[in-house]
Amino acid sequence: AAVERVTHAQAILTPAGGAAQTTEVTLPHRWDQSFPGQDGMASYRFDIPATRASTPRALYLPRAGNQIEVWLDGRRIHHAGQLGDAATDSAKGPIWVPLPEIEHPQGYPAASVQVRVSAQAARWGGLSTPWVGARDEVYALYRDHYRLRQYGGLVVCAVLALMALMTAGFWWSQRDRLYLVFCLASATGVLRVGDRLIEHPPLPWPLWGVVTAWALTLHLVLMIYFALMLVNRQQLLDALWFRAMVAIDVLVGAAAYLLGLPILWTLVLTSLTVPAVLSWLALAQAAWQQRSGQAIAAFVAGSALVSAGIRDWWVVRLHGDGAGTLSLMPHAVVLFALLMGAVLVQRFARVAGEHRALMVTLDERVR
Repeated sequence: AAVERVTHAQAILTPAGGAAQTTEVTLPHRWDQSFPGQDGMASYRFDIPATRASTPRALYLPRAGNQIEVWLDGRRIHHAGQLGDAATDSAKGPIWVPLPEIEHPQGYPAASVQVRVSAQAARWGGLSTPWVGARDEVYALYRDHYRLRQYGGLVVCAVLALMALMTAGFWWSQRDRLYLVFCLASATGVLRVGDRLIEHPPLPWPLWGVVTAWALTLHLVLMIYFALMLVNRQQLLDALWFRAMVAIDVLVGAAAYLLGLPILWTLVLTSLTVPAVLSWLALAQAAWQQRSGQAIAAFVAGSALVSAGIRDWWVVRLHGDGAGTLSLMPHAVVLFALLMGAVLVQRFARVAGEHRALMVTLDERVR
């Protein structure tokens, strides 16, 4: 009854307009790596060994999509979306499938599981590494992943939305560009992180992919730019080369989804690591030279954001499993937003206090 990990499957891969290919694949399997720029269908089959334990069993898929059906011995036991209907995306979160209970005096017999998926180009379709075992133990794995990814994403969106509203009010009252930058950074973060909670996107694919790609690009750039503004080092990103790079990244990011070529989006994320590292060095220098609470807070928050971003670029994007591999950057964004929110509140209170003192002084001089 121990939880087992399935690492191989017999697959039938059928790209749109092409012939079916039968092969053995190593899980996790990314559709985009096998058929870049193409939609298609895939069927993954693997066997569940017999067990003497009579406890109920379950199947846990960290990621599967973009639309799926799960069959057990020729009987459909689960589905998410309709195969071929790009209006939904089941790969946004983990999937838990309880297997039917079987009354058998010698435990559970061997069974055959088939996971059928339909995948859209550049949408990270395919199948992650399934887990099979006792229902309670499998559910514990699913629950932990679901809480960190889905509930964690909800918390991140709530914090960023609050920060966006707060800094929008600060900007409206003082017209300070610093508040506007953080407001836009938080708003784009809500859009990007909230995408993991939306199985029915408001725009058709791949337009929705373009929107979320732009949101992530602007979110990262504005967050880093805001941290540099706090320590008066924004000149680093005011350079012409950086603005040209951001413009190119926006265009290439759109092309990655419109053309169905995820390698282009990987190149965009790779290019963003360069200004991220340069900005971190600038924050470290400012913290050492200024040694103020604001500079130290900016360095700590920036370090968390940059290190988590580079880790996700390497572990999730290059070598991971998409939604099946936990991303740390949204959680680092929460720390960044809370630290920077405290700095902004302190800054706003100081400016407001100086304004009140000025008004008192002017009133006394007039009298």
